[in-house]
Amino acid sequence: ASVGRDFSFAIQSVGMTSASIWILSAGYQVAWRWLRPAMFGALVATPLGCLYLAPTLSDLGSKLTFTILVGAYGVTQVFRSDRRATPAQAQPSTNSSRWWIGALMGLFGSALCVACGSGADIVIYMALMLFLGSELRCALYTSVLLMAWTSLLGIMTQMALGHVDAEVQTAWLAAAPVVLFGAPLGALAAAYISRKITQRLVTALCLIQVVWFCGYEGLSLPAHLGVWLAVFTGFGLLRAAQRLQMRSRERVE
Repeated sequence: ASVGRDFSFAIQSVGMTSASIWILSAGYQVAWRWLRPAMFGALVATPLGCLYLAPTLSDLGSKLTFTILVGAYGVTQVFRSDRRATPAQAQPSTNSSRWWIGALMGLFGSALCVACGSGADIVIYMALMLFLGSELRCALYTSVLLMAWTSLLGIMTQMALGHVDAEVQTAWLAAAPVVLFGAPLGALAAAYISRKITQRLVTALCLIQVVWFCGYEGLSLPAHLGVWLAVFTGFGLLRAAQRLQMRSRERVE
């Protein structure tokens, strides 16, 4: 997982940055009110995480945490309601609360990135889609920009610490030319593919991640069932949080 994390930082520094340049130059909608504080949270958490958190993490625990998170989101989307909050309903009432929520997204997402090389994009995408009433493409583009920023911070920190080994450098040289052009093509495709197809694709990838993890790690049947139990527990927590938010909003109205 440590090699995978550093490679993920390195390759996303190219791919996500390339896609971000395309997104900004094309003028696609980005949720800046959430992205700016999330970038600040990542600026603080990513270097500190590389210094103090990364050395304490186990490989299996890091991968399991990421798998449960994305799996829970995938299941949430399978059982999602068609009723969606409007952006006006979903926004906190003050600039201060928006700043703190955005910064917390950056902090938590950066901790996941330090653990397994990705996660900042997943966290802000989930929050925007499930709780903040964002449009799907806006959430996707916002997540790309945050992941580009976090990846640059991560790989620069790891390089400064001298933790990037030759295996990561060799893999980066092989993959960088592909993602340099592939990532902007993905951003372009998201602008034309329908929302329903994009949503289904993201959901399928989240669930495939769980199946892949269990197979790749060679887990026994009880462990396999335990992973899915954790995924559905995470799903239950996300749904409960959604219901609490909806009730709170209805009381305010």
